[in-house]
Amino acid sequence: MVSVASSPARRFLAALDERGLLYCVWKGTYELSRAFDGYGDLDVLVDGDRIQEAREVLREAGLIEARGLGTTDPATSHHFGFDPSHNHPHHVHLYASLVTGESLIQTHRFPFEETLLEGAVNDKGIRVADPAAELGIFILRAMIKYGSLLERLWFGSRRNDLKHKARLLLQRTSEEAAGAWLGRVGVPPDEIQLRRSLDIVLGGHVSIPAIRHGRSIRRQLRHFRRYSPGERLRRYGARLVDRLSTMGRRRQKPRAAGGVVIAIVGADASGKSTLVRDTVDWLGGALATRHAHVGKPPTRLETLPFRLARPAARRMATFLKAGRASTKTGSASAKGSDSVPRMKRHGAMASVRALSLAWERNRLVRRIHRWARKGYVVVCDRYTSLVPGAMDSPRLAADSRAHRAPRPTASARLERRLYAANPPPDLVIRLTVPIEVALERNRQRGKGEVHSDEDLIARHEGFHRWRIEGLAVDSVTIDTSEDLEATRAAVRTAVIHLLQVQNVSR
Repeated sequence: MVSVASSPARRFLAALDERGLLYCVWKGTYELSRAFDGYGDLDVLVDGDRIQEAREVLREAGLIEARGLGTTDPATSHHFGFDPSHNHPHHVHLYASLVTGESLIQTHRFPFEETLLEGAVNDKGIRVADPAAELGIFILRAMIKYGSLLERLWFGSRRNDLKHKARLLLQRTSEEAAGAWLGRVGVPPDEIQLRRSLDIVLGGHVSIPAIRHGRSIRRQLRHFRRYSPGERLRRYGARLVDRLSTMGRRRQKPRAAGGVVIAIVGADASGKSTLVRDTVDWLGGALATRHAHVGKPPTRLETLPFRLARPAARRMATFLKAGRASTKTGSASAKGSDSVPRMKRHGAMASVRALSLAWERNRLVRRIHRWARKGYVVVCDRYTSLVPGAMDSPRLAADSRAHRAPRPTASARLERRLYAANPPPDLVIRLTVPIEVALERNRQRGKGEVHSDEDLIARHEGFHRWRIEGLAVDSVTIDTSEDLEATRAAVRTAVIHLLQVQNVSR
């Protein structure tokens, strides 16, 4: 559990108090501790005239603003705080006005903000809505849901959730107190038949009489509607399309200031794959996140023939070498050496393979940056560089140097251009580990994943040459020989720093 005093959301509320900004947590106050631990969101209402100042306080407290899904609502905004020691982000849902209604869109706006803010009570240092006010507004929200056909079609199964919340609220206040508060803000309890409305919610049944009652209450609240029927239907359609497009995936919100590209690079047995997965899961709890393996890009349609031709060429070369060896056995024995010709490592097929790989990586990196421009945080397993012979770098130029060629071949020049066209990441997290530790980790791997000691040492040497030359890229080096928790915290701290300081939109 994260202490309330150290959570990003708590720091934000404390800063509001210091600046004299009036606020209150206006719903979900019965589960404040869970919200501070990252389970659920913290719904904070502030004075609408000072909403920009409140958003500035959020940025100073280290929370990241994200765009809402579907049609955006200027009255609300979403902000997430990340803690290196906690797996769940802290979600602050900021309100400039008291908008509420159905689950997908905020269909109504109640002009009770001033009364709600001034009547807030102190709950362990947090300003929260008066329990009577919270129950009264909750009943209005529940009846708006019951009276909506679209709500029943999409979220009919959530009535038990409303029933549970009503019981929790009634433990803190009474029906009479809620009715008295509604009467003070101009919603007479008789008009909304408060007793019957509460019985419907507590019963948890979606019957014909309950639906009719909900529709009747919606008509009583029609002067609080924000949208015309046509605009409401348009916004609902946009949200439904968004929900359907993300069905089966976590509903994540793009970063408001634009996405970022994070490259986690390291040699084999440095813990790279584990940390990439952890970072994607950790960020993906809130922000729209993608994962890409730049070292092993997906095969593209235009490179598929070359990938298929290479194994066939290998088999043909093996067959031809075997035939030549059988006809030259005598002469080879006379010379006392093996005269079986070796397939040239840097021949035409190797060049085609290197160019295909360079092209696939180039296309993948460009796609990664397109995702980032849409607001995604993209976590890359490995990344390209221009150092010949280094990991995920040009191969043919290194081959030319090794063979002391007077100048790079046309293939080598084309390969280098493809790598040079790759945009750099916003952050490079470079994982290092002593070779002795890497060798021991390699030996403990499962069958099929173990490399020979010589191969692992060669891979580490290739990684040590890896670097992004001539570009101002944030870079952090982390020694992964420490325990996993310490390494994970170091990676998360570097990511948090990037998200907080990079506030310029792409």
